[in-house]
Amino acid sequence: MTWHSLGHFSLADGTPFEGFWDVQLTSVAVNSDELLTTAGVALVDSGSSYLVVPLADAGTIANKFDATCVNLNDDNTNIVVVECTNADGFKFALVDCATRQTSPNLDIFIEGINYPLSADDLFVEAEGSIPNTNKQCFLAMINAGTTSNMYVLGDTFMRKYYTAFDHKLKKVGFARKSKNGERQSPICALDKYLVEDLNRGSVFLTVLLSLLSIGVLGSGAIGARKYFLKRRGCGCAFHFFKDGSKIDAVNGANAEALEAAIKKNQ
Repeated sequence: MTWHSLGHFSLADGTPFEGFWDVQLTSVAVNSDELLTTAGVALVDSGSSYLVVPLADAGTIANKFDATCVNLNDDNTNIVVVECTNADGFKFALVDCATRQTSPNLDIFIEGINYPLSADDLFVEAEGSIPNTNKQCFLAMINAGTTSNMYVLGDTFMRKYYTAFDHKLKKVGFARKSKNGERQSPICALDKYLVEDLNRGSVFLTVLLSLLSIGVLGSGAIGARKYFLKRRGCGCAFHFFKDGSKIDAVNGANAEALEAAIKKNQ
């Protein structure tokens, strides 16, 4: 796992602002063509389903993937083709599903380390037919509009790279997930509790049990399963620690396994 320091935002007096999981973005490229036009900060956020990309960069990325950029008409019944680099942005960047194997990577460099996303990571097949086009996939990317110049590394990124949040040392780590023939799901937002002061015992288990009991995730493991499966492609991994050592891990989308792990480790 490669760790990256936080603290790339400052208050008016120059002191670091610690409200975000922010990393230094040093480059964004396709086929070695540099695309990054902003200050170079990215937020890591499992609450964002896709990559969120500044407006100017989003249009350039879409063109690199030979996308057709579209908005929806007023009653959302049809698409309206727009220029990908137009000043008002676009709703979707449509791509040909058949070009997955020939499309380039989107290379995201954090402090000089490359975290590439392939077309398999970026292409999302539409649910239902998109009218008036043969492009039935879209890029898992939305533009940030005119109010933000920051990238957000959402589930599109975290689905490929296991992500760990260290509250105590103020850093975030990424690791390429092992290849086992399946597309693995990302570690989710609740895993921020993993890296608390583990000397206090089974911290994450305690937090998980309290969340379940007050109904944040629903009633018991079945509620947890329903909650997580609402997030497309996100089955969170729960890790149990005791006295600083990991003693168990289980896929949160498997209600029975989660329930058994809770009973065993409480």
